[in-house]
Amino acid sequence: MILLRALSGAAVAAMFLWTASPVGAGLCSTSSTGARCAVVPKAMQKPLPVVPGVVLERGEYNMVFNVEYVGLEPVEDGWIYMEIEDEIYRVDWRSHEVLSHVTSRYYLF
Repeated sequence: MILLRALSGAAVAAMFLWTASPVGAGLCSTSSTGARCAVVPKAMQKPLPVVPGVVLERGEYNMVFNVEYVGLEPVEDGWIYMEIEDEIYRVDWRSHEVLSHVTSRYYLF
């Protein structure tokens, strides 16, 4: 019984260190839930399909719904999330201008 308590205390300490570390806290929005996150090395990353400032053609890309479920900030102030080639972007709803790339800051599909 004492060994079990010591192990559970060690597990809690390890989880705290993981979430308090830059890797655990900075790169993964779900680290506080106990979920693990993967980081892709720079050499293996592919170039982004679009860059901020580009205006997207209407009807060509998918809007992302249930954003809270995947760890994204709620939509507000006239912008939405759109998926472009497995990457998530924040896009102005009226003009369809790409405002920012957000996949690397949140949940990876």
